[in-house]
Amino acid sequence: MKKFDDEYFALAASVPEVCRKAALRQRSYLVNESTARYHGRVVYTLFMPKLFSAGEICRMQEICRTSLAIFDKVIARYETDADFRAAFGFSKELEELILLDPGYGRVLPVARLDIFFNEDENSPDYMDFHFCEINTDGSSAMNEDRELVYSLQEQPVFQAFSKTHRLKPFELFDSLCTAFLELYGKTPFAAARPKPNVAIVDFNESATTQEFLQFQAAFQRRGLACEVCDIRELTFAGGVLRTKSGMPVDLVYRRAVTSDILRHVDEVQPFLAAAKSRAVCLMGGFKTQIIHSKTLFEVLCNKTLTEKFLTPEEMAFIDRHVPKTYALRRDNALIDLDAVKRERRKWIVKPAESYGSRGVLSGVECETQAEWAEFIEKCLDLDEHYILQQFIEPYRSRNLDFIDGAGFADVKKYSNLTGMFCYAGQFAGLYSRVAANEIISTIYSEIALPSFAVEEKPGQA
Repeated sequence: MKKFDDEYFALAASVPEVCRKAALRQRSYLVNESTARYHGRVVYTLFMPKLFSAGEICRMQEICRTSLAIFDKVIARYETDADFRAAFGFSKELEELILLDPGYGRVLPVARLDIFFNEDENSPDYMDFHFCEINTDGSSAMNEDRELVYSLQEQPVFQAFSKTHRLKPFELFDSLCTAFLELYGKTPFAAARPKPNVAIVDFNESATTQEFLQFQAAFQRRGLACEVCDIRELTFAGGVLRTKSGMPVDLVYRRAVTSDILRHVDEVQPFLAAAKSRAVCLMGGFKTQIIHSKTLFEVLCNKTLTEKFLTPEEMAFIDRHVPKTYALRRDNALIDLDAVKRERRKWIVKPAESYGSRGVLSGVECETQAEWAEFIEKCLDLDEHYILQQFIEPYRSRNLDFIDGAGFADVKKYSNLTGMFCYAGQFAGLYSRVAANEIISTIYSEIALPSFAVEEKPGQA
């Protein structure tokens, strides 16, 4: 990655004014024409894309294979061991939903594994990593990457770099449809309805609607009827789940995250009734919550629980790559609260069932020890499950900002977070985010970059 970044930077440095004008054109497209927006927020980007070598892609595929194999075992243990289930602390209502059989086993239909990846090829830890978090059904940003890739096509530096390198973006829409339909074909639903009607469901106030429309178009290209729906507007009668328009539903792409469903449980009873009676095929079923919940890392770090069913190699993988994670409670003997309050730069606190950086605070964000200690006390007093997690300092790489920054006059380094999309248990692509500070927050500081797999064309080495 660093080699490609250096080459791209050198090309840009030779034509700084061309770069500035190209950045302005790209920003104009993103603001005025693109669909990469979420409730009024337009995606922000920098000049240089993320360029991944074949070796780095292979490494990430390997990370996904190992991780997903562990997750499969975790889900299997949850299904069969009541004591292990209790470690997650899920409600009886959620536990009942999790134990439903979706018809395709324990496969995660869609997931995004977010990691801090070491990109420095001169480092002894090159291509090593730590997990940040795991997203399942609500995994998003496919459309951001698509639009960012498109916005880059006319950039002169990108075109010049493309003359000596093959750049391949990650196709994240048709590939998801393929994965879903392959899973669907393995279920009992497929025999009765080989060409399913599809509903993409979420709560409208949370939905990434433009992204849903891209998925709708992808399903329609397969000749399938597909509607984007508010999950509260579904009806269930006579064993058939229907959309507001009356379309009978066979396959649900569930983008509504489990925590939102439980908060609105009285409003989504038709959807839940259909799920419980197995009237529809859910992508994904509620088993995904075991992996989506931040409690997963807390459980994985508890060797008393995991050594019973994971191999020594899998235990070593967890020990090296999962940040130390604990339940934030006064009675937790595994943590020294006084030390946590003193050593604020070592820790980050997260609600176990939140998403989109809501309620997350790291010690490095606090200006004083007192502010951090006050936050810790507040979390301890709330009737909500918070986790305390080892803070991982992200890898930092240089980039150029010609919109809010001064371009080559103020070259900065940005913290990196790499999201690895997995569809039906297979690596599918990447989503890259950076931030000027140490915290890459969806709400406050996130900057998205287009991602490419890159290799030199023959004769260019």
